Amino acid sequence: MKETLVELINDNCRPVYTARNILTFNRLYHGGAVEVREPDLKHSAEHRQDFGFGFYCTTVKEQAETWASRTSGGFKIVSVYTWNPSVLNTLRCLEFHDIATEEGLNAWLNEIIRSRREYIPVHDFDIVAGPMSYDFVWSAVEEFAWAESAGMDLTLYRKKVRNAALGFTEPTQQIVFCTQRAIDALIFLSSYSV
Repeated sequence: MKETLVELINDNCRPVYTARNILTFNRLYHGGAVEVREPDLKHSAEHRQDFGFGFYCTTVKEQAETWASRTSGGFKIVSVYTWNPSVLNTLRCLEFHDIATEEGLNAWLNEIIRSRREYIPVHDFDIVAGPMSYDFVWSAVEEFAWAESAGMDLTLYRKKVRNAALGFTEPTQQIVFCTQRAIDALIFLSSYSV
């Protein structure tokens, strides 16, 4: 059987947790061009992102500041949130926390590939969390997919993807609120300019 990174993973291979297990944070940050007091799906990421459509936040303050700095226009704002703990056990969550293992890396990459290539929602989770795939990771994944479609030996391409994915110089974290039900759990605290 041909091994592939772009093969869709099936649900029983996914690590599914309740929010209590993965979202143990005091603060969440969202960087953009405007303050977002009341996030909603209508104003969420419209183009294909790592984990699909949703409202993207992070637990890493500096990362949100970088997101804000990349926006066009004159404003660069970080909105700060906490959340309502009473909904912890009601949300379906998917977390990718161990991409150092072959299985964890493949599951993470498969989710990213699927999310970036599809125009419709690709999962039914309320929240998805895990590392970001920077552009150099996505470039390596695209090269792998090209080599696979060309019938080439994938050994070097697989190694390149793995090295790119594990080559982060700074910790990254993205938490995507994929449903309005999950977004409604967020509580706006403040915002500041970058």
